[in-house]
Amino acid sequence: WLPNALAFGALMSAALAITHPEQYALTRECLILLAKKHPALETILRIWPFAFNALAVVSNRCTPMHRDRSSGDDVDYDGMVTVGGDDDVTIKFDGLGFWGRYRSGTMVWTSCHMQLHSVS
Repeated sequence: WLPNALAFGALMSAALAITHPEQYALTRECLILLAKKHPALETILRIWPFAFNALAVVSNRCTPMHRDRSSGDDVDYDGMVTVGGDDDVTIKFDGLGFWGRYRSGTMVWTSCHMQLHSVS
């Protein structure tokens, strides 16, 4: 599965590097240290594209307007990605006055802790 996830992981990690450069750097450093400590993992960790220390999967087709109060804080960004689903799905941010298509592969980085948002 890893070869199929390289481009996706690289894009998500690049977005993390832009939105949270310190977290990205610390995570990459951790992967390097892990490879040094466990040489058997070095081959995989050299190509490991994901610079994340946490991942939550939400599986639903729509969500009512809400804030993710358990996610981050006032200054952190959340990365949301849609995988699969219909081309007619939309994401809406009422407080920002924005809505857009939320097709498979779409990435959205915002403070979901602060911003009201929904998917339909």
